Amino acid sequence: MAGKIRVLKLFIALAILLSVTIVFLVSPSMAPGITSQVDTRDPLTVSYDLTTVPERIKTDAQRLSTALLGDNKEAESEFAEQLLSTYIAAKDREVVILFNPGGWGWRFLSDSPNWHSIFLGMQEDLKNSGVKALFLEYRRSAGTLKSYVDEYMAIIGLYSLKAKALASRINFLTEHIPGLRVILTGESNGTIICDEAMKLLMDNPGVYSIQTGTPFWHASEKNDRTLIMNDNGILPDTFSNGDFFAIISRNVEAWLGFARLDNNKGTILNFFAAPGHTYSWEELAVRSQIEDFLNGIFTAK
Repeated sequence: MAGKIRVLKLFIALAILLSVTIVFLVSPSMAPGITSQVDTRDPLTVSYDLTTVPERIKTDAQRLSTALLGDNKEAESEFAEQLLSTYIAAKDREVVILFNPGGWGWRFLSDSPNWHSIFLGMQEDLKNSGVKALFLEYRRSAGTLKSYVDEYMAIIGLYSLKAKALASRINFLTEHIPGLRVILTGESNGTIICDEAMKLLMDNPGVYSIQTGTPFWHASEKNDRTLIMNDNGILPDTFSNGDFFAIISRNVEAWLGFARLDNNKGTILNFFAAPGHTYSWEELAVRSQIEDFLNGIFTAK
């Protein structure tokens, strides 16, 4: 057992050293990310005919893309197409709900079964209330070395360009679709980009946020337009509370074979388990808070 613990400590030390080295060797860059409708694997850009978009909106999309990504023509073109595709998808809806995954930011919503249950619950509630909603997911990372570095720097607060790109998407939608409301949702590391984007969108009254399991090093800004849940009503969230003893104990026990590690629940960066770091529609405390939050938004129309 002592030998296995030494190997684990060595692994952690090497991981930290590698992370620091990568940050210094690879500079961050702006990436447009990928937006798709929930439960599909295709970007929105493959689903819509962009020739139907009014010229003034096309011009604005190009202007915004050039301002953000003018030094990367391929990314600039991709971002402009995503803006226009999202506009087409959202123009006849009352609300857009956009999911930011945890981990490194590249997972689909279907890879997050707990939050997938929340989306299904919200979808049913809004449908029963007669609210026309569009559910989107936003993968902000591509799984490459460069994107891992960008994500690492973003989640520790050294790189805010991702939040700027997300906020620009939302402002574009609300500016061109009168009365549209947008709810940014995120879990774990995904709450950081939600919070940073909300700060940039503070003057846009049509934007809201639902965040679960904020990392312990980040303090999301509390206000009337943001719902922050760092407790699922059943177990304290060890990751949000920074309970390192509980996290390390759980993972060491699982690694040594004394406990079962469920990779679908309570994971950090797709690897470490954290008791209480799960939020689902089946949990009464989670469901009731979200339902009250949605009622507050749509009764205030």
